[in-house]
Parts: sequence; structure tokens; C-alpha cells
Amino acid sequence: MRASSRYYSLARGSRLQRMITVTDRVKRHLERMTSFVSGCDLCVHIYWSGETSDNVRSSDGGTVWTKVPARGWMVGELPYPPPKALELQVFNFSGVNVCISPKAPAPFPGGVVDVRDDRLCLVL
Repeated sequence: MRASSRYYSLARGSRLQRMITVTDRVKRHLERMTSFVSGCDLCVHIYWSGETSDNVRSSDGGTVWTKVPARGWMVGELPYPPPKALELQVFNFSGVNVCISPKAPAPFPGGVVDVRDDRLCLVL
């Protein structure tokens, strides 16, 4: 089922749990991050980072475009529960809430969420 003509919906249930692995380091990382902010819980946010572009005027009045290619699937932290406006589905993996953005040009292929250099990382 498609969420729109351009974006795919996510798999649900046990199939998704087979697609995503969340390491114990992620749980410890989120606990450490929330210890800095009282009353704030965090969740893992997996999202698609598509191509972006911007334009500025050159000195002669022309338009200069800057394009940044798509970075693909990314991961970060979000407050939990996530803002309703983001329309995220929330799944729980071994006590870690994971939100996956449904807006992407292709289905999420699955991967491992881990921590490197004190930042969340996604290994596809």
C-alpha cells in the first residue's frame, strides 16, 4: 500500500523487526542523552535525506544554484513521543522506540542502528 503516489509505506510487525537491529549501545546512548535534560525521552528517528538545492544571486544578477545530492537513509534522535505533524510510525525494539519516516522514494531496506563516536549511525 502506498502512502502517496511518490512515497512507500512501511512494513509492519515481525517483518520490520527482522529488518532492523538496535544495539545495546544505542539504548545506553539514549539514556545518557536524556540524563542531560530532565523529563525528556528520546527515540531513534530513521529518515530519508533527499537531494536539496538552493539558489543565490550572483554579482551580475544571475541565479547560481547549489545542489546537494541525496544522502539516503539517515538516523538521529527525536523527542519521544515525536511531533504528530511528522506522521511517524513508532516501533519498539528491545526497549528502544524507533520512528521511521514513511516519506522516501523507496522502502526502507533495513539495517543496524549503532553508535560511533558518540553519535547514532545506520549501517545498511
